[in-house]
Amino acid sequence: MASHTSVAASAFAALFLLSAAAVAAEPKLFSRAGDGQKFDAYLVSKEATGLGKNHFSNVRFVSQGKKSSTAEWIVNCNQGFPQVVSPSNVNTFVKVNERPAAKDRFKYELWFAVCEGKTQHATEQTPQPSEDCPVDRLVFRDDRTNRQFVSERVAVDYRYICDGKITKAFDRPQKDLAARCQGPYGDTVIEGLLDGKKAHAVYSVADAAPCCVWYSHKGAFKPDQGNITRWLKSNEAWSVQLGDEWYVIGPSNPPYEDDKGPMGGGNFRPVGCKFR
Repeated sequence: MASHTSVAASAFAALFLLSAAAVAAEPKLFSRAGDGQKFDAYLVSKEATGLGKNHFSNVRFVSQGKKSSTAEWIVNCNQGFPQVVSPSNVNTFVKVNERPAAKDRFKYELWFAVCEGKTQHATEQTPQPSEDCPVDRLVFRDDRTNRQFVSERVAVDYRYICDGKITKAFDRPQKDLAARCQGPYGDTVIEGLLDGKKAHAVYSVADAAPCCVWYSHKGAFKPDQGNITRWLKSNEAWSVQLGDEWYVIGPSNPPYEDDKGPMGGGNFRPVGCKFR
């Protein structure tokens, strides 16, 4: 599973070597000052990177004192893995069906401006958050075939980047590090039943753009593979919002290889929560 991370890192480097025709037009206001935000933001241009649905996006910031600056962001318009990457290489996952926190409003509105052409008040059109469910009780359903994958247990191999340094591997989420560091990066393994038969899915997250990829596999997962040594206890499992775009298993995310497993090519979305 370490190979997924190395592929992601290579992909990030490649983004800066590829180019395509830029889309240049009159700068469009897409995010206004207010709600703690001290600037208006304009989309000056966007340019396809040549990798998947990633775009270089030039943004002009105009402060309330009318001072301006321009910076280049990377926006991934893949609906399965929507994200925004800052000029300093900080990834933000864009949950397109969720109202963003105030601190993430600009990044959210940037994604909608680049990917869907919505340049004003995108946040006002967003539905309220839906129900949460522990990750080890999620029910995933394929949008296309109605097949179901029911989670039974979860294991992780996580690292964090704190002050530019990578931490040791952890076998459970670290709330204190998540609050002050980047991450977690690494693998999440969800094991369960797919159409009544054992299967598992691995979610790999790297400090790169695009950052993430899912791969599915037949059969049970052995928690002695790589750095994963145990299953999480129920009280260690975190909750996921139903419909969360980051937990959709199956769709491709170039430049990663397509998932050739039992859920590959599907759209297995978290839609329910099973009883214990």
